[in-house]
Amino acid sequence: MLALDLAEHRQALTSLFGLVQERLPKLLNDQNLLSAARRRNHLIRLEAERIASGAHRGPIIAAGSTGTNPATRALLKAVALHPQGAVVLPGLDLTLDTESWDLVGPEHPQYALKLLLADFGIAREHVEVLREENDARLNLISELMRPAATTAKWQGVSARLEAQAAMHGVRMIEAPDRHLEARSIAVLMRETLQHPFKTAALITPDRDLAARVAAEMRRWNAEVDDSGGAPLAHSSQARLLLLLADAVEGGFEPQHLQAVVAHPDVTLGLHPEDARRLARLFEIVALRIDVPLSRPQNFAEHFASAKLGHVSNRHAPPIIRALKDEDWAALQDYTMRLAAILSQLAAMDVKPFSAHIQMLQLSLAALAPSPEDEASAQLSELLEALQRDGSRHPDCTLVASLPALRWAVKRDVLRPPLNASSRLVIYGLPEARMMEHDLIILGGLNEAVWPPVADSGPWINRSMRAGLGLQAPEREIGITAHDFAQGLAHSNVVLTWSARVGAEPRVASRWVLRLRALLQGLGVEKDQQLEPHTVALARQLSESESFVPTVMPVPKPDLALRPTRFSVSDISKLVRDPYAIYASRVLKLLPLEPVAGSATPRLLGNLFHDAIGRWQAAGDLSQQALMQHGSKVFAPYLTQDDVRHFWWPRFARMAEMLEEIAANLQSEATKTWVEKSGQIGFNIEGVAHVLRCRADQIDVLKDGTLRIIDYKTGTIPKDKQVSAGFSPQLTLEALILAKGGFQDIAAAKASELMYLKVGGLTPPAKVDTTISGSQVQELVAKHESGVQRLLSLFQNPTNGYRPRTAAFKDNDYTDYDHLSRYLEWSLGGNEP
Repeated sequence: MLALDLAEHRQALTSLFGLVQERLPKLLNDQNLLSAARRRNHLIRLEAERIASGAHRGPIIAAGSTGTNPATRALLKAVALHPQGAVVLPGLDLTLDTESWDLVGPEHPQYALKLLLADFGIAREHVEVLREENDARLNLISELMRPAATTAKWQGVSARLEAQAAMHGVRMIEAPDRHLEARSIAVLMRETLQHPFKTAALITPDRDLAARVAAEMRRWNAEVDDSGGAPLAHSSQARLLLLLADAVEGGFEPQHLQAVVAHPDVTLGLHPEDARRLARLFEIVALRIDVPLSRPQNFAEHFASAKLGHVSNRHAPPIIRALKDEDWAALQDYTMRLAAILSQLAAMDVKPFSAHIQMLQLSLAALAPSPEDEASAQLSELLEALQRDGSRHPDCTLVASLPALRWAVKRDVLRPPLNASSRLVIYGLPEARMMEHDLIILGGLNEAVWPPVADSGPWINRSMRAGLGLQAPEREIGITAHDFAQGLAHSNVVLTWSARVGAEPRVASRWVLRLRALLQGLGVEKDQQLEPHTVALARQLSESESFVPTVMPVPKPDLALRPTRFSVSDISKLVRDPYAIYASRVLKLLPLEPVAGSATPRLLGNLFHDAIGRWQAAGDLSQQALMQHGSKVFAPYLTQDDVRHFWWPRFARMAEMLEEIAANLQSEATKTWVEKSGQIGFNIEGVAHVLRCRADQIDVLKDGTLRIIDYKTGTIPKDKQVSAGFSPQLTLEALILAKGGFQDIAAAKASELMYLKVGGLTPPAKVDTTISGSQVQELVAKHESGVQRLLSLFQNPTNGYRPRTAAFKDNDYTDYDHLSRYLEWSLGGNEP
C-alpha cells in the first residue's frame, strides 16, 4: 500500500482497499480460487502469451475493442504483432488535428484508442482505413468531440464541413417529458415494422426508458427483444422474497404483513380464489383495527381478541357483520397458517448464514407454492448458490443476513432467450457495439444519464484513485462518448432526449448541446434542427377527438332511499358535505380504518372520552383516579408509538389541569349526567325524522338551569361557525334537552353550552368556547328552524346531495372526495 498523508478516516479507507487488493486475493489463493475478474484477465493474458509465442498458426483478427482493460490491451498487442494478425479499431478519428489529438483526455471518445496506439508504438497516421465512410458525418463527429482547449477552431468549420451532407440521415427529437420520449421512440419502431425485413434498435443506458418503450410497443402487440433483460427483483417470486425480508426487518408491522398477504402468489396452499378472499378479510379484520396483529407467535391470541371486538361492535364494517361462523373458521385457519410460516422467521437466533437462506426459501415455498417458471428457477439457483457459499459469511441473526440476500437478488438479471425473428431490439451501450440495423435510435441523451456523472465519491479523491490504480472518474464518460460517436456514425440515426423527467427539468447531453451549437455555427437555426412530427404523432395516440370535462355529481336517489335518522354530527355533514351523507347512508360505503393501527383522530378522541367518562361516572374526580382510568383505557394501545410517546404523556399532563377544571365545574352543579343519549322526532313533508345525540356531560346548575358540556380533542368550532349553523352540535343537543328527549331528564332549557378542550399542548386542558344566557335560546330556535328547512330540502326529489357545499377549507380532504372526483370537476370549475 502507498504511504499517503491522509486524514485518519481516509487512512482507514485505504486500509480497506488494502484488504481488497491484498488480503482477499491471498485468501482466495489459499483456497485455490480466483475472483471472476482475475480469472477473466488471467485467461486473456494466457491467450495473449500463446499468440505472442507463435503457437497460433494462420490468420487472426481482433475487431471492435478499444482495449480499455489492460489484459485486453495485451491481447490486442499480441494480435497486432502476429505475422498474420490484424486489429480492427472501432471509430479511430484520423481527421483530428495533431494539437487536439495530443490534448485528448479520459473524457474523450478517442482516449482508449490513443492509449492503445501508444502501447502498440504505432502512429495514428499509419493506421489503414478498411472502408470509406460518410466523410462529412465523420468530420462532424470529430468536430463535435473536439477537446475544449481547441474549440476556437470551430470558427472556420463552415469551410471544412457542409451541414446538409453531415446531417443526412440524422434526426433529433426533444420530447417534453420521459413519457412522450418513450412513446416517440415506439412510434419510430412501429414505423419500421411497416417495411418488410427492416430492423430497428434502441441504444440507451437508461433502463427505465427501455422498459417504457417495450411497454409502449405492446399497444401494437409488438414484442421487443431487450438485451439488458429485466432485474430478477422485478419477478413475482423475487418481489415476494423482498417483501418477506422487509417484514422480518420491520418486526412484522401491519403494513409489511399487508404487503405480504396482498401478493398475488401468496396462497398458503389454499385455492387461489379462497386465498385472495381470505387475504382481504385478514387485512380488514386483523390489520385495519386499533390494535392490529403483530408478532406471528401471538397471532392466535390477538386474532381471538380481534374477533371478539368485531362481533361486539355494532359499528363494525358491513363486510365483517356479514361474516358467518364458517367464514370466521376459514379466516382463523388462514391466520394460523400464516403464523406457522412467519413464526420461524421471527426468532432472533444466531445461526449459519446458509441456515437463514434455507429457512427463507422454505418459507417462500410455503407462502406461494406456485408452478416453476424461468424466473423462479433462477431465483432458486441464486438461493442455492448463497447456501453453498454460506460458510464464508459469519454466523448471525436472520435480520443481519438480509442485506446480503437483498444485494444478491437486486444485482441479478433475468435474461429470457432472444427472439431471433424479432426486428426490434433494445441494447445497452456495451451490447450495441458493432451492431448494424436499418434504424438506430440513441435514446435517453440527458446529462447525468448519457454521459453519467463523473463522481469520484465522498471518500476517495483523485490522487487516492491514482495511487490505488483506479481509473479516473471521467474515464466512464470517455467510454460512453465513444459509444455515442459510434452510434451517431450510422447511416440512419435518431437522437432523443427529454426536457423533463417527472416534475424536474432535465438538460440535454453535453454532446447534444455541442452538436446543436455546431450546427448553428453552420447556419442551421435551432428551431430548424429538431424533428417535430414524431412527438406530434406520439401525442395524438392518447388524445381524444372530443373532451367532456367531469361535472360535479349531484346524485338524486329516490325519496324512499334517503335517510331519515340523523345524529347531531350528521347535521354538520349535511350542511358542509351532503355527498358524504349520500355515500355513507344511501350507498352504505364506509371508509376503512388505516393499516398499521395508526393513532387516528377518531381513536384518540375515543380514548380520551372513554377515560374521562369512566372517571366522571365513578365519582372520584381526583387526578390519581383519572390516571388510573386512563391507564386501563390506554393500555391495549401503548404498543403504538404515537400513543405511547405522544398521546399518553399528553393525557398525563392534561389530568392535573382537568382535575382543577372539573372541581370548579362540580362546585357550580348540583347533579351531573355523563354520556347521556337522547333523541327527538320531526315531521318533515309528512315523513317522520329522528334527531339523536350522545351528550358528554349535562349539569344541573345551582339556579336550576342546565349546562351541556362537550369534550373535544380536535378543533373547537368558533363562535361564528356555531352561530352560522355549520357546527350546531351543542345547540341541537340543547334542542333535544328542551323537548325532553333525554331519558330521566325533564324537559328544560339550557342556560349554558360549553366546549372543553382536552389533550392540547398549551394548556393541556381549558374551557375554550362558552355560549350562555339568552344567546343559547336564540341559537336553539334558529337552528331548530334551520334543521327543519335543511331536512325539507332533501325531501324534495329535485334536490340532490352535492359534494363539499361549505367545506371548512378548500384543501381539506374528506373520506369521499375520491368517489365524487372532487379534484377533477373543481379544477375545471364544472358545476351543474
